[in-house]
Amino acid sequence: LGKDGSHLWTVSSTTGDIASNEEWGCATADGGIVVAMKVRHTQGHLNEKINFIDALGNNTSLDWVYEDPNHKRKENGAVMKVSAEGAIEWVKMIEMDDKPQPKATHYSTNTPWGLYIHGFVADHEGNLYVGGRMCTEMTVYRADGSAVTIAPHNITDWDGDPQKFVGNTFILKLDPNGNYLTHFVSGGESTCDGIRQLLIKDNKLYCLLTLKGKPNTQIMMGDKGFTPVSDYYSYATMRIDLNLKNVDWFNVYESSLPKSAINIPGMSFTKDAMWIYGQ
Repeated sequence: LGKDGSHLWTVSSTTGDIASNEEWGCATADGGIVVAMKVRHTQGHLNEKINFIDALGNNTSLDWVYEDPNHKRKENGAVMKVSAEGAIEWVKMIEMDDKPQPKATHYSTNTPWGLYIHGFVADHEGNLYVGGRMCTEMTVYRADGSAVTIAPHNITDWDGDPQKFVGNTFILKLDPNGNYLTHFVSGGESTCDGIRQLLIKDNKLYCLLTLKGKPNTQIMMGDKGFTPVSDYYSYATMRIDLNLKNVDWFNVYESSLPKSAINIPGMSFTKDAMWIYGQ
């Protein structure tokens, strides 16, 4: 939209689905936008490519056709750059392994949901940070085309059901063209933990997380640990350097209620304070 709210241009998908509540955008220095999202083939149309049309009328299709007749759906991540004029410049895939889990019952042919994207931000150099929760192996690519595969660490007893919360925190750092640079994953013995929002302030990456652990076992973020006294869902915050190597601090605000749900979490800054909020 223009500054007065008038419509300038639209970019949209024509085939395939974009997961609701899992699409994020951030403006770029050249006046464009980069978008991180979770995409899937429309059920019943796995043999069709996911396609986007930009403001210039050009079509961009993802090189991803999924023809296995035993599978109903499969989801991957994608990061897309759009210019200030509304032209799609590139789309890069975040591929998720869909093999069945060892204890799979209902999801015995494949694991369709392996990725949850809940944070996306760019730094002053244009590098991109994608955060969320991963439940299956993730494959991303460097600028030279070589693959990097990242594995989750806490899904031993999972049966592939997406309504059962498992998996661990991931943060991907990508260059301004969407190519892999480095990554961060959590450690320890949590039942489930994941990024819910990312912000950058003073050249540091601030992370809002939700997590669920096991009593008397450690949840690790880098070299910082926390030992929960319950298995309740809780909020947490973390600050890490932009190279995703050193965790400055990791604070958990442990819930006092069993089976408590945390919905719509958010984080923002004022001049002297960090705010977290939600339902």
